[in-house]
Amino acid sequence: MAIESNPIHRKAPVQDQAAGCGARSDPRQSLRRYSGRRDMHRAGVTKGSFFHHFRSKDDLALAAVAHWRTMTEGLFAAAPYHQAQDPLDRLLGYVDFRAAILTGELPEYTCLLGTLVQETYDTHPEIRLACEQALSAPHR
Repeated sequence: MAIESNPIHRKAPVQDQAAGCGARSDPRQSLRRYSGRRDMHRAGVTKGSFFHHFRSKDDLALAAVAHWRTMTEGLFAAAPYHQAQDPLDRLLGYVDFRAAILTGELPEYTCLLGTLVQETYDTHPEIRLACEQALSAPHR
């Protein structure tokens, strides 16, 4: 399969690239202080292009939550613990899976949604609701 026809190698739309970078942002940086420069550079987009797709940091946060939810649902849906027939084996497989995905430094696997909820609970109800819905969605 040629690279151009392989969907894995196609360049994602700017909005998806930026949302993905936002979903992987450093959790130590607050939304209030977030400038997006590093994420724009990582996504390969200009500031003008970035703000063409997102009116505000809040819009990017909402897109990052949606990206996180899609990514997480796919990750958990494909997890090997679903194959176990015995409930105890499935539970232990789930625990093993959760341990296996904790790789890298703490900021690399800290939950974006948990960080956003803590920071925006009282001040950004739309972001809080999006996080609540994503966290409440059943992980298959």
